[in-house]
Amino acid sequence: MTKREKEILELIRANPMISQLECAEKLGISRSAAAGHIMNLISKGYIAGKGYILNEEPYAVVIGGSNIDILGTPLASLIERDSNPGTVTLSPGGVGRNIAENLARMGSRVKLLTVLGDDLYGEKLLDSCRNAGIDTNHIKTSSRFGTSVYLSILDGEGDMISAVSDMQLIDELNRDYLESKKSIINGASLLILDANLSEPVLKYLAENYGSVKDIFVDTVSTAKAGKVTDLLRYIHTIKPNILEAEVLSALSLKSGSSPEEIADKLLLSGLKRVYLSLGIDGILYKDSATSRIFKREYIEPVNTTGAGDAFTAALAHAYLNDFSIDKTLAFASAASQLTILSRDTINKDITAEKIEMMIKEGFNE
Repeated sequence: MTKREKEILELIRANPMISQLECAEKLGISRSAAAGHIMNLISKGYIAGKGYILNEEPYAVVIGGSNIDILGTPLASLIERDSNPGTVTLSPGGVGRNIAENLARMGSRVKLLTVLGDDLYGEKLLDSCRNAGIDTNHIKTSSRFGTSVYLSILDGEGDMISAVSDMQLIDELNRDYLESKKSIINGASLLILDANLSEPVLKYLAENYGSVKDIFVDTVSTAKAGKVTDLLRYIHTIKPNILEAEVLSALSLKSGSSPEEIADKLLLSGLKRVYLSLGIDGILYKDSATSRIFKREYIEPVNTTGAGDAFTAALAHAYLNDFSIDKTLAFASAASQLTILSRDTINKDITAEKIEMMIKEGFNE
């Protein structure tokens, strides 16, 4: 939403019967300009139609997995094939759920479509979502399987060594469930999907909503990224790492392709925006007209497991608030940095204000 559109929306909020001429006079613009801004607000979904009946504030719908994260961290360097003294923590997780929580904590409105087991872990996840400010009214509960669990082991440096996931419940996040939530999806300003969804579900969502809604996809891993290879023309934004991007593009660094060539190949598939993680070398951003490399100042991580989820959430928050590309890159990178400073997968202190503060204090180059 532009600054002028926000001004007009506030005038309509204060007086839903205000005329276009009155809006124009109050803002010192022509009536035709006011009419154009109002039409834009209607097309963007902020106004329901004539009479200036306002829709609820814009929101994102996140569709993806939810699970309990069990994290093992050794006190010293990890010794493989042996018992290592350390700490074990239990926390809410799941790529989709994590993105939703980060997005809510940043101040955006978000509705989560996911499936939980009818058990204690499911209750814990539901409570954590509500406490974070996520709209949980449309979450499905199933007794077919237990709540999903993700068990990971870190090394002494805070990087993941290995993991085991029990995600059978994701099969309950199916087309029938999503068709029952059509009105919620249709009302969203943005759809965010995680590649843990089944291929039929990803295809259904992409083909049915990709032409009318902007869709962001978190590719999750090299094993999951391939699910969306044939759906890229329906997707607005992705943020893969280089290995995931190689899977999506069928190009590789080893065969001589550059990150820029890999990103260009993805754009040729129909994507609108690519944020390609280059690890310590930063982020390569590309769209049809713009190319940027944004390099962060290195920060010693405490736990890197939630950095990608925070980055995706920050991209979504930036999109919902009409940030420029440069501001989006700085904001998302700072959100990722704030997350790796926490032992938890989600930094409970992550807010838009804290992220802006990190940017101002020079945590990014």
